[in-house]
Amino acid sequence: AGGSGSGKTQFCYSLALSAASANAFTVQYIDSGASFSAPRLQEMLQHSRGDGESAAANAREDAVVLTRIRTVQVRDATTLLHTLSDLEEKLAEASTPRNPASFFRN
Repeated sequence: AGGSGSGKTQFCYSLALSAASANAFTVQYIDSGASFSAPRLQEMLQHSRGDGESAAANAREDAVVLTRIRTVQVRDATTLLHTLSDLEEKLAEASTPRNPASFFRN
């Protein structure tokens, strides 16, 4: 999937930020290396926005976006499979007609 420094984590962070900010989705970030960096995500948010809003408004929006990104650390294959199974169940529940967006929307 790519060697060290090839941009895999950067790509995943970009996807997470896009879903959490532009679409207001909740993101489940599965971290297998205990290397998740909220400060790096915040830095990426700061670089992605324009200069149109105040620093206070930007800080509030950053906090909202970052709370939509939830991390799960997995240290072994068993935990990964359990995490994926739980996620699959939540997605199935969210796709029922009674509340289709409950899992993804805040």
